[in-house]
Order: sequence, then C-alpha cells, then structure tokens
Amino acid sequence: MITMITNVIKKDDREKIIKFFNEATKQKQDGEFDNRVLNYDLISNIEIKNIMNKFRWQLTFKVMQHYKESALYPQFLDLVEWQPGTKMDWHADNMYRNGKPNETPFRDYSAVAYLNDDYEGGITQFKNDTTEDILPVAGSVIVFPSDKFHNVSEVTAGTRYTMPLWWSKNERYLNL
Repeated sequence: MITMITNVIKKDDREKIIKFFNEATKQKQDGEFDNRVLNYDLISNIEIKNIMNKFRWQLTFKVMQHYKESALYPQFLDLVEWQPGTKMDWHADNMYRNGKPNETPFRDYSAVAYLNDDYEGGITQFKNDTTEDILPVAGSVIVFPSDKFHNVSEVTAGTRYTMPLWWSKNERYLNL
C-alpha cells in the first residue's frame, strides 16, 4: 500500500534544508548520484541534522502505526537534488528487477519527502496492475513497501529536492 502523508515538514525547515544543500559540497558517488547527494551521516551542520533527525523519528512512528509494525529501524537518510534531465528508471529498493535481492535486501519500507514542488516532471510512478503517478506536494511524504517497483520521470524544468528514507524491521540495520 502506497501512502501519502501531508504537512510533515514545515516550509521554513524545507527552505533551510534546500539553502544548506545548495551551499554544501555534494558527495562523490556512482555516476547516477554523483555530486547531487548529501548523506545525513556526513552533514556537520547541527541545525540541519536536527531538522532531518526530527523528521526521521516523527515519520518512523507514523509509519509504524500506519503499517501496524511493532518496531522499525531507520536505515538510511539523505538529501537528493534532481536537475532538469535527471530521472530514475524502474526499480525496487530491496531487489533487482528480476526479483532477486539487491545490496539492500533488509529494507522493508521506503519514503520520499518532497522538499519543494516548484519544478516540472519528476513524478514518482508506481507499477501495480496499472501505473500510478504520485504528484509531488511540498512538505509531504510518500511511504511504501520497499519491494514496490517505482521510477521517477524526467525533471523537465526547475530543480526537485527530496529527502529519501528507508527502514528495516531488523534492528541490526539501525543507522543513527
């Protein structure tokens, strides 16, 4: 089940995160995310970390309640920038397209927080029996089981800022 939770991140907090992101040095990663990601663990700005951490734990309890889970452990949190021309092909967050486990098979739930909505394209799409489009709303979050196949359509104008988060049911993967 795909769930949209609205008004999760206040506008002034979203603006602070985006301003910080634009001024920060991005991480070197593989080609797809190179220079457009900031991992929570590598952020040194205490105000930004506090905003992200507050979001992480408030959302964790909402997700546990919604999916009737007794415990969920935040596994990974970062910030991602999507410039025009960027997109993400169909994938699941815990398996390859052929259904075999990927490098993060312990992910049970995924979320994408939308920090802004003043861009075009960049729609999160889910593949069920039909394709379901989730239109971004600034301050909202979509939450879904990590085995749901989804993509992000190409951003065609403006810059899309998101804060993805994953949880595991296994305490071993807790990332503070």
